[in-house]
Amino acid sequence: MKLTMKLLFVAAMLGMAFLQVPAAAAAPIRVFVNDNELAFPDSLPFSDSGGSTLAPVRAIAGAMGCDLAWDGLLGAVTLTRGRVVVEIAAGNSDLTVLGVKKAMNAAAVVLDGQMFVPVRFVAEAFGAVVAWDNKAKAVRIDDGGNDIYRLGGFILDIEDADVLDNNSDGFLTITKRSGLVLDEREVGEDRRAVIAIVISMDPENDAGAQREEAGALLRQRIGGALVDEILGWAAAKEDSSTVIERRYFKDAECRIIVTGYIGPAVIYVYAGPH
Repeated sequence: MKLTMKLLFVAAMLGMAFLQVPAAAAAPIRVFVNDNELAFPDSLPFSDSGGSTLAPVRAIAGAMGCDLAWDGLLGAVTLTRGRVVVEIAAGNSDLTVLGVKKAMNAAAVVLDGQMFVPVRFVAEAFGAVVAWDNKAKAVRIDDGGNDIYRLGGFILDIEDADVLDNNSDGFLTITKRSGLVLDEREVGEDRRAVIAIVISMDPENDAGAQREEAGALLRQRIGGALVDEILGWAAAKEDSSTVIERRYFKDAECRIIVTGYIGPAVIYVYAGPH
């Protein structure tokens, strides 16, 4: 009996000892913008239950050169860089870019008086490329600079002369100086992005220059030989009265349709989920 009691006492003491050993602290998440590590003097970034990294919005905005305006009444922040405006509200898993609502995989939250935002989605809203470095436990942001918009997976420089409008589906329509029109939509339950690249046949616009501009955009995600085929078929439409047969193209990432009836030539790019 005495031996049993002694064994129970030893086991209890060992259990208490194990309980008192502190768990190893998780390594802090680091954030880099163009290889420059951000400092977080007040509150550190964290990963939520879904694996999204959230960080103080002021630090992200400052590192990316954005102006920040806080609306305490609405619990919302507006970030502006060049012509790109991004709006984020606390508790909301959507953000708005140039009037276009885009889904995030986590909601912005306010903790200890600071708004934390999903780093990837905010950085990508300004056209940056974001990657997770698992070895360093770091988010790496490759930021190209001002006036960049991510259009269905393509990165587009917005120029001062470009005309920006919101179309009937709530997405963005960009009219370039050359006359080229980029119209953003989405289809299907998977919110698949569709970009209509509209080549104007107006005599005041140079159709060849528009095709070159469209080609530069397409080559970001589509192989050069296929882009040449696409543009070659679009070039068969010589003026507004020429009609070209609808033709389909496809690569690993995108499905493309080129068509042209009365009016412009149109290249539809089904570019993947928004």
